[in-house]
Amino acid sequence: MRDIRKGKDYWDFYLKDVSEFIEEIIEESEETGRSYKNRLGDWYDVQDNEFDLTSALYSSGAPIEDCATQARKLLLDAYPKFISVCLEHPARSREDYAGGVDFRTRYLALAVLARLSPEEAKPLVDAVDFWPERDALWEVFIARLGHGTGRRAVNTLVWADAYADALAACAPEASDFERQVALMQFDKGWLAEMRRSTNPFYSNHDNKNNTYVGYWNFEAAAIAAMFGIDDTALTASQTYPKDWADWARR
Repeated sequence: MRDIRKGKDYWDFYLKDVSEFIEEIIEESEETGRSYKNRLGDWYDVQDNEFDLTSALYSSGAPIEDCATQARKLLLDAYPKFISVCLEHPARSREDYAGGVDFRTRYLALAVLARLSPEEAKPLVDAVDFWPERDALWEVFIARLGHGTGRRAVNTLVWADAYADALAACAPEASDFERQVALMQFDKGWLAEMRRSTNPFYSNHDNKNNTYVGYWNFEAAAIAAMFGIDDTALTASQTYPKDWADWARR
């Protein structure tokens, strides 16, 4: 196990339970005559649980190859499918499902960690572009995924308090040392800043509802892999997925 907040029995139960739940939702979504609202809710739940499964697999100690395969299911199928339903009523979808800025950042980071090719990444980039917000860190990831050409320059962050250090680690003019320091600062404050959001995901390991999947700073790992940053100092971090960063670098 990579995450010791929960034991093996918890992770075994969770992985089986959420996998079965995802299958049930997909079957339900395919029922004839299902409304737009219900299908939208179905695929929101699918992509949400596919992320949870990705994080939980990593937490449980699964091989990185398995984690990356699960991430691909989220990024290549579940999230683009959710957005495809959003496109049936764009304005309504943007209003009903506004937010999720942190998870759009995490999905792009996971795409880097899963080593998506430009062709594979295109549906994910299009899905992120469905939302009206634009973000400088997203653009760094999008460029890495092979889709930076011809895009409008973005210099601001949607959530600057959370991601300013992450963006500093990506600055073209930054030295190797400056990148390393910025990455360490980002990881040091990442979980505390996430917990300042209204998303209960970041504070749920003590509850009794079997919803904990691990607190992993996938964004930091993706940045380290992209820029070849020495992350040795983060080996002891409880939120930094170092072995996934190492795998992505290879």
